[in-house]
Amino acid sequence: NSNIDTVIATVKHYHDQDEDCFALMADITGLLDIGDILLINNEGLQHIEVKEGSVNREIIDLINNFSKEEADKKIQTVSNPKDFIKHFDRTLKQMEKGIKAMELLKNEEGPDPFRKANVKIRETKAEMKQYYDVMFEMLETLKTKDWAYQVIENVILIGIYKNSFLPMGEEIIKHISKELSQKEYPIISYKDQLFTPFKQPIFYKPFGKEVLFDIIFGRLKVILLINFDNLIQFFNINGVEAKWLSRKETASIIDQDKNNRPFVFENRAIELKMGEKSLVLGDTFIVRLAYDNLYPSALIEMYKDPPANKQQ
Repeated sequence: NSNIDTVIATVKHYHDQDEDCFALMADITGLLDIGDILLINNEGLQHIEVKEGSVNREIIDLINNFSKEEADKKIQTVSNPKDFIKHFDRTLKQMEKGIKAMELLKNEEGPDPFRKANVKIRETKAEMKQYYDVMFEMLETLKTKDWAYQVIENVILIGIYKNSFLPMGEEIIKHISKELSQKEYPIISYKDQLFTPFKQPIFYKPFGKEVLFDIIFGRLKVILLINFDNLIQFFNINGVEAKWLSRKETASIIDQDKNNRPFVFENRAIELKMGEKSLVLGDTFIVRLAYDNLYPSALIEMYKDPPANKQQ
């Protein structure tokens, strides 16, 4: 638990040394859970743990300058060997995670830093078409009205509200969904992507600062709803076999792998099949549809491309 002032001072140190480097304080991102600083310079990516105090200095010295046998002997001479060894092991685990993470980022495959699994990062060849065009039309409508509503490929309901309609946005979308499908699905606030990892940052959205600030500060409300049943139907129409698993099948999948929980709605997961390949959907598809603004048809093309996995 490094002191934030020390982390800031360390970042400044790197920037003073090399004005072309970029040192990112990992803890302020809400995304990176490895190390204190991610350093990018002419040597590539580096994971930095920031340590303070004499005990940490001694541990780093042992790791860098002593053999295992020499370190074992030296540890026995410290005032409290049991606590020192716990601290030592924690530091080694942090360093191991960092090494695995850097190898994964550099090579796009390797051991997962957090669990016993191998990971391969692949880029899809499918076109990632986004529905910003629809949102631009809706924002244009808001120049003369306090609300705008659209349905995207019969899967995503999206409403944008301002002024007197702000408090009613969620209820309006829920009501429309129930009128169309006689069923309620979870409501997603566009603003919540500020706190959601692994998606395009909200500040990259092409709406301009005024609209983005209105969303962030609550002057404009963007509400989305994904009709999961229509999405499954859309998958099947477009060449990917999709179905709800039973509650029993879903429970079995959860029990088999506690680290990879599938997306579950009403106690049921969604399975996709592409020929011999199959996978169970995780939460990522919601992030892509709601926060990366992917058309459902683009999502389907993406899932036609990857190799078989247990879950994505």
